[in-house]
This record gives sequence, C-alpha cells and structure tokens, in this order.
Amino acid sequence: MALPRLRIAGEWFADDRGCRHILRGVNLGGDCKLPYPDGGTHLPTDFSDHRDVSFIGRPFPLEEADEHFGRLKRWGFNCLRLLTSWEAVEHGGPSQYD
Repeated sequence: MALPRLRIAGEWFADDRGCRHILRGVNLGGDCKLPYPDGGTHLPTDFSDHRDVSFIGRPFPLEEADEHFGRLKRWGFNCLRLLTSWEAVEHGGPSQYD
C-alpha cells in the first residue's frame, strides 16, 4: 500500500485526514553513486573518464527491483532515500542528461 500524500503538521507528517505518519526510510544502495561496473572510492582517478562512465544498473538491475522493494517492505520500510550524484544525472556534460 502506498503512503498517502503527506504534509507537514507541526512536528509531524500528516495526511489529508490528519493522521500522523512516521517515515521509516533507508538509503537505496550505497554504491549507486559510483559508476558501473568498476567504480570505487578506493581507486585513484582524475575524473577524465566522466563522459564514458555509466550508472545504468545502479543501485541494482531493473529486473531485480520487485525483489528488492518487496524485501524492504517486509522489513517495515515505507520510504526510500535516493542517493544521487550529479555525474549520474549529467555525466556527459552540461545539459546532457542520462
């Protein structure tokens, strides 16, 4: 079941009926900020390859999404924190979106 649209009500997140909600979130893939398949913070780089990297398949292959989201839901999480690096959005250069 999806969360209803929420608003800020004092110190709480609340829906249109006034019901309070607690968001239980988790970061979705700590390595998703790194290029696929060989990115890593332990590798020295001068970032000269920024036009050749790919973030496709991060944080997991699309065909595995239902499995991962189902697991998170069973564990009690109801929201996700999406980690994004600017290189993942515009790695080809300014205004060249991926």
